[in-house]
Amino acid sequence: MKHSNSLYSPGDDFIPQPRKRRNAGIWKWVILIVLGWLFVYRSTRPVMSLSAQPPQAFYAYNRSLAPQEQQHARAVAREYWRVAVRRIQKEYSPNRPLPENPPAQFRIADTARDQGSDAMAVRVRYWHRLREVWNEPHVWVVSYGWSTAWVGNSLNSLPRYIPHWFSGAVQSLAGLTHRIAQMISPP
Repeated sequence: MKHSNSLYSPGDDFIPQPRKRRNAGIWKWVILIVLGWLFVYRSTRPVMSLSAQPPQAFYAYNRSLAPQEQQHARAVAREYWRVAVRRIQKEYSPNRPLPENPPAQFRIADTARDQGSDAMAVRVRYWHRLREVWNEPHVWVVSYGWSTAWVGNSLNSLPRYIPHWFSGAVQSLAGLTHRIAQMISPP
């Protein structure tokens, strides 16, 4: 029996009290850990990039050139390789062949170019050499990096999978909240 001033009633004995489940909180932690692991797994993907040093097949070996001219030709080849590392690999994937003609971004500075030779011919020659070595495995370096770009890509592709009426409703709601915010805000 309870005290006379308590809120106890005789009917309280017949109402079963819900049992506390012991493992209810564990599933929340398991789901959180799995989702965290999936996020880390998806964000650390292999990244293929051109090696910093050009392969030997990229250089032009002409034994009839003077040593100073050979050195200059190697410097021009290194400059074109740097352009490939900085600009070309961002535009073209390693799994597909490069186009036949060099793109506009495949250029080097005028100071690095050979003053006596035809610049366009040199550019085309190194473009064709780049095309020859592009799919060779030793030219590419695989590294693992952190990138969450997949989140933005997934969110951007989400409207394709949402029904048209739902996206219209969301846009209408967004427009309504924008109009309300304009009416509330001082001029």
